[in-house]
Amino acid sequence: MFLAFFDAARDAKDLSLLRFVDASFVKCSIASLTKRGAGPHEATEKTKGGFTTKVTAVRDFKQRVYTRRIDPGNDSDHKIVDAIELPGLFRRYVGDKGFSSTKFRRRIEESGHTHCIAQKSNEKAVETFHKGYYRLRHNIENVFARIRRWTRLELRRERKASHFESFLNLWAISTWIRI
Repeated sequence: MFLAFFDAARDAKDLSLLRFVDASFVKCSIASLTKRGAGPHEATEKTKGGFTTKVTAVRDFKQRVYTRRIDPGNDSDHKIVDAIELPGLFRRYVGDKGFSSTKFRRRIEESGHTHCIAQKSNEKAVETFHKGYYRLRHNIENVFARIRRWTRLELRRERKASHFESFLNLWAISTWIRI
């Protein structure tokens, strides 16, 4: 139910030209981890900080979330770039160095968008990016700071990934409507 409502709210106001993409970690509480509950099938994996889940979001300049997904915490941004939804047409996607890969840049271009992704220091191909748009990237960090207001999302308590994703959908809906 939350997913259908989120899709309806998102598609009704698709006006922004800039889209920001980033990922953040959510720590899993002890209550969410059991022998059956931990693992990639439930989007939890062990990292340096303990068991975590990675939340990836695409949002616009007004901090409204367009897409969100969850993955195990040990997945790098390069592993999940194929699964990130790129909604809309003729948008500019801004991302940090974690999303810097030729594969992701080509995928953005093939879907009719442009990109502004900073290049990692070890990359050989020179990619230019607009520094002014890149400076606006702090806005996506503000969106993840808003997640911390939701206790159930700040510290994942649900054993099932589908239950956690439902709360994530509810949070995404709240970025579109002011409560």
